[in-house]
Amino acid sequence: MKINADATIFENGDDGLGFVCLDESGSVRVGSKRVKVRWHPEIAEAKTVDMAKEGDMQCIVFESDSLSVVLVVNLVKSRSLSRCPLGLCIYGICLYLIVSCQAVVCMLSVG
Repeated sequence: MKINADATIFENGDDGLGFVCLDESGSVRVGSKRVKVRWHPEIAEAKTVDMAKEGDMQCIVFESDSLSVVLVVNLVKSRSLSRCPLGLCIYGICLYLIVSCQAVVCMLSVG
């Protein structure tokens, strides 16, 4: 399953979270949510992964345009947990993904 997740901050300060999932058969699943929380942009990006992780997934390729999120996910995967707020937020998400899936790949999307 390939997951592309993104977040935005609206003018009124609300956060918007969204994701697109594409599975091996070509089926697409999308989701979005507007939350009345003012997270740091990197935390909001990480929360989109949490939204997208529902369902039966064996292998995940996760893309984000947030270099910080990609780096922290890969650090968590390598057991070099960052103790910063972003690292702690992503830790629970990654732990779920690593336990539930056979493979997790996280890469930076450009453009």
